[in-house]
Amino acid sequence: MVARAQTARILEARREVASPPMSAPISPTMIARSGSVADPRWSPAGSALAWVETTGGRADLVVADGDGPPVVVSADCGIGGGFAWVSDEEIVVGAADGRLVVVHADGGLLRILTRDGRAFGPAVSSRGEVAFSVERDDACDLAVVPLDGSAWPVR
Repeated sequence: MVARAQTARILEARREVASPPMSAPISPTMIARSGSVADPRWSPAGSALAWVETTGGRADLVVADGDGPPVVVSADCGIGGGFAWVSDEEIVVGAADGRLVVVHADGGLLRILTRDGRAFGPAVSSRGEVAFSVERDDACDLAVVPLDGSAWPVR
């Protein structure tokens, strides 16, 4: 029952930031500015919901905890390669520029984990590591990097 009430609060907060009703016919400009919402995921404890929101060609990670309005947490880096919750406070993001980064669930870049290639599809282990796919030049590999950013990815 708590999860249902929390989901309702999150959805209501989402509606509050949605666009106002349209009073004019749909134009090509309106379509170009339209957005989409995809890939919802609960935080590990179920206290927050994150999703990817795309508007005007830019994708951002948005988090809502049910107690306030949704927050864009990837404003510094955008999102281009998926995301994975680390804890209720941290999220690993495949950034728009190809880096793998850790952002705070309230917003803001915490750490850069990779700088080389295009990282995507992160998966966080309980051992404090992130496995991900990385494209470099004409090759695609799987790599692992520590969550604290202390070492370069190992393929």
